[in-house]
Amino acid sequence: MIAELQKNQTDWGIVMKLKKRLSLILVLAILAGILPLYASAQTGITVTIDGAALSFDVPPQIINGRAMVPMRRIFDALGANVQWNGASRSITATSPNRTIVLHIDSTTMVVNGNIITLDVPPQIIGNRTLVPVRAVSEGMDANVRWVSDIKTVIITRRVVQTPDPAGLTFGWSVYDLANPFFIPMDEGVKAKAAELGITLLPTHDNKSSVTEMISGVTSLIEQGIDALVISPFGPEAMNTVMTMAKSAGIPVVVVDIGTGGAPVDAYVMSDYRGGGRLVGEYFLSIYDEFEKITSKNVAIIKVETSAIYARMRGEGFKDAVVPAGFTVVDEQHGNSSMDEAYAIMVDYIARFGNDLAAVFVENDWMALGAVKAIDEAGMSGQILVFGFDGMDEAIHAIRAGKMHGTAMRDSFGLGQTGVQLAYDIVSGKGISSNVTEQASGAPLFWSPMAMIGKDGALLP
Repeated sequence: MIAELQKNQTDWGIVMKLKKRLSLILVLAILAGILPLYASAQTGITVTIDGAALSFDVPPQIINGRAMVPMRRIFDALGANVQWNGASRSITATSPNRTIVLHIDSTTMVVNGNIITLDVPPQIIGNRTLVPVRAVSEGMDANVRWVSDIKTVIITRRVVQTPDPAGLTFGWSVYDLANPFFIPMDEGVKAKAAELGITLLPTHDNKSSVTEMISGVTSLIEQGIDALVISPFGPEAMNTVMTMAKSAGIPVVVVDIGTGGAPVDAYVMSDYRGGGRLVGEYFLSIYDEFEKITSKNVAIIKVETSAIYARMRGEGFKDAVVPAGFTVVDEQHGNSSMDEAYAIMVDYIARFGNDLAAVFVENDWMALGAVKAIDEAGMSGQILVFGFDGMDEAIHAIRAGKMHGTAMRDSFGLGQTGVQLAYDIVSGKGISSNVTEQASGAPLFWSPMAMIGKDGALLP
């Protein structure tokens, strides 16, 4: 009996050792599948097609120096039908003009019967088949560009252009059409292009993203435009834009926002500092009408730090109010976000309360966020709110007594001027300006400002 028990204990020990080994093997197998996915999530690689970012259920990753992406998602985005053969472990992707055949773990790719050798073969990781994005995209007759600074693969499908009677095609890229200020600018660009008989490619929206801006501009340039008109979300990335444009022989006109010091061909902008000064002078002119306001403190909510010229608005406001005895108690960047401006205004109210005569907000979109915070605090009329841009929404707020004035920019006219300048450059008419943009040396064209007062009317 004792011998039998000893034998059973020995057998049980063997079983336990086997279980431990199997558990270790299982853990290693799981980690082998998970770790590549975890690592890829850290790479932050973006893939865009014709300016639009693609989403993947398994993130793109770098394998042996090549960007790899999920097979079905990339082929779908390229307009190809995909078939998977489990028996041969092969992939067949077809479009009207192209047929691609690949095999898992094989460096041979066949495109319309022609053999191409891949640097990295298709492979299965985490239950997804990953393929080299450059190879399959070029196999589908698309252009591919890797921008290492922003870790982005930019894919542009080839577009056959219809000949234009006027012979000119322009590209137009705008800061963010979710911001109402840029809608009239977009309309001005389109109106002037139509007036001059220019074919204008569909508006590219930066969507407040530098990555989106660069990928969209790349797509416009690769479609063979004659000129680029841009109101850039990221002026600091304009040198990248200019490098691409100049290598393609395309002139670039910047509308508003800033050039980032890039050597653009022309720059049209509002007189920001003059507009800020106009607001400050108007505030001083109506201050005594508000008997309950006795504070000599003011605050500023600024645009993003990259908008070098737009930040002159606050400087102009200070030019007017500081010599008149007012103190700027704080300046914070709202980054052109209504929500961020709201949070900043909540902070100002908490810290300064009634000891704040006015807040100058460097654009109307953010000013509406400040108005919301003041309303919620029950302090409407106790802190004066001034904006900048002349948006319809701001004018409505002024007429409702929520805001007290805004400097008005001619958004529509800015767009029109940008296209006119690009047309004059391309057609050989030439452009001239008495002002030079200091950072880039580009001809600078000022757009005048006007003031809308507390009654919602344009002041003389």
